[in-house]
Amino acid sequence: MSSSLHSSRTQAASARHSTAETHRRLQALADATMRAHPGRIATHLIVPHELPEDLAGKGEILLDPRGELHHRYGARSACLYVVRPDGYIGFRSQPPDADALRSYFTRIFL
Repeated sequence: MSSSLHSSRTQAASARHSTAETHRRLQALADATMRAHPGRIATHLIVPHELPEDLAGKGEILLDPRGELHHRYGARSACLYVVRPDGYIGFRSQPPDADALRSYFTRIFL
């Protein structure tokens, strides 16, 4: 992985709040981010239960069945994180805000 690669992580809510529509919206946001910044962003959709069938093969999807990542990141509902190349959180949005994310990347990728 390049040292200049940012990691965008979108997380669905806990199992009782997570829906297929939430997964689709988060994946669409991840796809749009990668198209806007090719080669600069790695995206990961983190879901709390089994892989949604309609998202199979559409990017990196991580399963978090015990909720460990959701708990660690404080994800009680759908959210978005950008992890900088140095490992620090550069951006957080709960609920995910596409406009705020675009603004963040505009500032750092002048």
